[in-house]
Amino acid sequence: MNHFSEMPAPKPHLTQIDGRTYDVRKLESSAALLPTNHFDLTKWNTLQSVIDGKYWNDTNGAALGPKDLIEAYGTSESNWSEVLKKHPSWSEHVAKIQRVSYQTPVLVYKGNIIDGIHRLTKALLENAASIPYKNLDRLPADAEYNA
Repeated sequence: MNHFSEMPAPKPHLTQIDGRTYDVRKLESSAALLPTNHFDLTKWNTLQSVIDGKYWNDTNGAALGPKDLIEAYGTSESNWSEVLKKHPSWSEHVAKIQRVSYQTPVLVYKGNIIDGIHRLTKALLENAASIPYKNLDRLPADAEYNA
């Protein structure tokens, strides 16, 4: 008797870029050999539009972004439990921020972060001086996602 069950395929991690959908894992693979740069997080003037952006949806479908989480965390005495009491629909994004490492480089294409907003948010919350990033100069065709 075979006691091994098939493991389900991991859920794809997708991002939208220029109206197309890309598999982030494939983008990360293509970026693996690229040099790692560091962005100075004290350059708020360049970061403000990123922080103000709405990149996610909470479990109620409401748009959510870094500024929402940063402000809620700051007004909740830097306590995620308190944030979740007020905003239980944010649990998925709070969990992602808690478990990510902002030492993993974010991916940038044409000056825009295409993956790593949760990492950036955590780095800002922890007052990191900089965050590593890899700059993609092109998007490989094999990274385009076709369901």
